[in-house]
Amino acid sequence: MREWRFLWRIAGQDRRWMALGTGVGLAAGVATVGLMAVGGGLLALCTLTGLAAAGAWNPAVSRLSAGIRLFAVGRTLGRYGERVLTHDATLRILGRVRTWFFTSLAPLAPGGLRWLRGGDLLDRLVADVDALTAFYLRVATPWASSLALVGGVAAFLAWLDPTLSLAATAGLVVATAGLPLLAGRWGRTHAIRAATRGRRLRIRLLESLQGRQELLVYGAATRQVEALEREGSDWLRDQARCATRVALVQALSILVAGAGVGLVLWLTTGALADRVGPTGLAAAVLAVITAFEVVAPLATAAPERERVREASARIESILDAPAVTPAPRDAAPCPTDATIRIEGLGFGYPDDELSRPALEGLDLTIPVGDHVAIFGPSGAGKSTLAQLLVRLRDPDAGRITLGGTDLRDLAESDLRRMVTAVEQRPHLFTGTLRDNLRLGRPDADDDALREVLATASLAVKGAPFPDGLDTWISGTGDPAGAQTARRLSGGEARRLCLARALLRDTPVLILDEPTGDLDPPTASALLASLLKSRRGRTLVLITHRRAALERVDRILHMESGQVIEDGDHATLLAGEGRYAGLWRRLGGG
Repeated sequence: MREWRFLWRIAGQDRRWMALGTGVGLAAGVATVGLMAVGGGLLALCTLTGLAAAGAWNPAVSRLSAGIRLFAVGRTLGRYGERVLTHDATLRILGRVRTWFFTSLAPLAPGGLRWLRGGDLLDRLVADVDALTAFYLRVATPWASSLALVGGVAAFLAWLDPTLSLAATAGLVVATAGLPLLAGRWGRTHAIRAATRGRRLRIRLLESLQGRQELLVYGAATRQVEALEREGSDWLRDQARCATRVALVQALSILVAGAGVGLVLWLTTGALADRVGPTGLAAAVLAVITAFEVVAPLATAAPERERVREASARIESILDAPAVTPAPRDAAPCPTDATIRIEGLGFGYPDDELSRPALEGLDLTIPVGDHVAIFGPSGAGKSTLAQLLVRLRDPDAGRITLGGTDLRDLAESDLRRMVTAVEQRPHLFTGTLRDNLRLGRPDADDDALREVLATASLAVKGAPFPDGLDTWISGTGDPAGAQTARRLSGGEARRLCLARALLRDTPVLILDEPTGDLDPPTASALLASLLKSRRGRTLVLITHRRAALERVDRILHMESGQVIEDGDHATLLAGEGRYAGLWRRLGGG
């Protein structure tokens, strides 16, 4: 029931349109049954009186003929209206769910998504959201309209004879409620298993496409193909079992319909013949036959119900997940001062309960305009500190303030206006060079784009951008990018993402290994241009480059989640500490 409440909740303002579509669908069902019933009555009347052949006018025939025209038009309009209303409402619901899904994912990155694989996220966003279509279009709307239709048919038959109504309604209730419940219980295990295997197959296939180069290099492509074939065979086997059960339920539905129609026919030609009459007999039999045809698809929708139940639970787990960095209830004003203060900062990763914290008891201040390099071995806490500075994670202890305001009290939009970061493995999107740059500032003109590219030591003419700002580049992880777009090297991608960050021109800029994958001359030129462009604005570099360490105002040497040395290059060398020893071992003299 929880899943159904969730599906009702996300329908939101479109619930009334779904209800209207259900009502129109009911009207179409009534018109379908009415058309057959009135048509049967008219044929019986004409056969009995012979008026059809003689062409004589009869008021009863005229009324029945008018009823046929009315029901025929109503059936056509009803079916069209039901599909327009329900499909339109369903597509709006799905669009809203996808937006909610992405909006819910953003606050979970990166720490809140550690339990999910990338392919699993895509499967939830695409396949699971699409599965909700079945609930609204093939479960909820048909079931509601069919139950109401059964009531209408029961009332019509009761008008002819209560006993006839009771007999037909019993069979219709079995077909409308009993068989779907039976099918759901009978095929639930295989339906869930088929949905799970299908999901695993899609995830494995996506990951195989993304890692195809590694699979080829390590000679594992054949094993991966065999694993995909096994997964696909298991999925097809479970689908076949589901299909078998659906076919058996369909056969049972036909038997129930035949028994119901046979019982009605037996009653109308036997004990109730005098009360119903030939005209009522034809109308009743055809009405019951049509009603069984209308409700028959409900029995075969059981696998869809189980698929929807699983999909809604998986979507709900994301939509209702608590944010890793929750937004403040009452956001503080955006600070005008960009001074960074870190007080008693502590942070540990939830998955590493037995290991030491990534940061512990960290205290430091970064004044406005300082160019700071964070230096230290792998695992020292440098990248973790960068994530905390841009509030991708919140500290376990202590706090970080910007202009005296705790980052947790700032609105996200204000924080992004003050601080920009470029991670060690930045992401590019498949599109033009201009599109990728304008993520930093959508209103930037071409001159501004060329300026930041020049600062990042990238030329916009010739290689790597033969078409200038209109050059189509391949996004990170795009499997088809090598054939359809210009694929950038690691160093080019880093510099492009750096240019995108420079375009924002925020008071604080944090860069994680910005000169990685660059040759020494290019790295040196980039550092010189970067330091010049950031004069008077805060720059935090996470780097191992000796050239960067020599040029910045201040070096923070980190080990084991703490700053063990703090000062400029000359001061740290003169201090004969760990930094000086490392520098000499690296050949710095």
